[in-house]
Amino acid sequence: VDEGDQSTPSQWAVDAGALVQSSNIFSNPLDGAAIEKRGTLALAGDPSWTDTVLSLTLTSTEAISCVTNSNRVGGADFTWRIGQHIQQYGQAITSQNNEADGTHLAGNLYHWYGEYSTRHVEYNVKLDDVTSGFVTLAGFFQRPDIIHESQFGAYTFRPEGKILTSYGPQVVHAEEWDHEGNRLTWFYEPAFNLHFKASTDFQYFHGFAREQLRPADFSTLPHNVDWGKGYNGIFINSTYFKYVSFNGTLIQAKSINFDPPANAPPFLADEVGTTLTATVHPWSPLTIDNTYILERLTTRTIPARAIINGHIIRSNWKYQYNPRLGFRAIFQFNSLLRNPLFTDLNQTKNFNADFLVTYLIHPGTAFYLGYNSNLENLDPMGITRHDGLFRTNRSYINDGRVIFAKVSWLFRF
Repeated sequence: VDEGDQSTPSQWAVDAGALVQSSNIFSNPLDGAAIEKRGTLALAGDPSWTDTVLSLTLTSTEAISCVTNSNRVGGADFTWRIGQHIQQYGQAITSQNNEADGTHLAGNLYHWYGEYSTRHVEYNVKLDDVTSGFVTLAGFFQRPDIIHESQFGAYTFRPEGKILTSYGPQVVHAEEWDHEGNRLTWFYEPAFNLHFKASTDFQYFHGFAREQLRPADFSTLPHNVDWGKGYNGIFINSTYFKYVSFNGTLIQAKSINFDPPANAPPFLADEVGTTLTATVHPWSPLTIDNTYILERLTTRTIPARAIINGHIIRSNWKYQYNPRLGFRAIFQFNSLLRNPLFTDLNQTKNFNADFLVTYLIHPGTAFYLGYNSNLENLDPMGITRHDGLFRTNRSYINDGRVIFAKVSWLFRF
């Protein structure tokens, strides 16, 4: 930016860390020579734009696989803060994808997020539009052919009492359509929050929901089907106790069974789901994180019949012997029990153990030694005969063992 009143080009240089404009672009200099004006470029414009960020992105991936020849993605995004309470973020991306069979896909993605936040009020809204031809191999998968709108609002009262510190209602709304105008999902979820001392929180929520599936989603559907769903749930979190912290979620809902038997359409089922976590600190160097996840589907008949029972039990042990030497062990058991009359999922059981020793010389430079072993309910006879992978009801085989060592070294210049 040249701020002179003459057409002569200016000259720029850095002098003692400052940007200097040196030229004769100003009329009537005192001695007819060049004059200097420090920081002309840096000072030009509205200072309020310091809260705005604009960036451009371009990626190109060639000769990816036997399926995809190339994937090119380009776009721009911005972040704009207005005062202390308002901010927004936007993104526009386009993609070009060439398949090995000659198919050419092209599409766009548009995203906008806005937020208003104060000590008592929180409100945000998000809009997304992804066309059917949009494909990106860089970053996270984006569901194509979708228009998404969601809003969240909450008001928090803050009495800051000896027991109750804050409370208030909130509501979440989201809706999705395809580009043919079919509403795919819709829900409202009002909730009420209670926050107590010692980081103890309680929430009750209730959801009103609908979901529509199309023949494009499941070929066994003769036409679009719209299901009414809903759910109730509670969430609790607490660090009140000195040696144990925990949180848990319990949900009871009407959900769709997306894995019906072969040639059968999806159908509505009853669901019970829970996630429980507990972190134990028996003494300072040792931390034990435990997680239990339950997913249960039953038919909506009387009496109800089981469809699936899924369980995940995980325990993560971390012991920091000293600032440099640490040990970690993770044990995880997965189990899926199913009724073949109502689902085509396989009955699976899996146990995995993972061990890691870390010796940290300094940040960025460390030595790692690890071991992993996995047990799964696979039939060894099917593997021996090479005629498929079949599941057993009880027995396990060790289908993988790995031992590894790794050195990471940070060079400082």
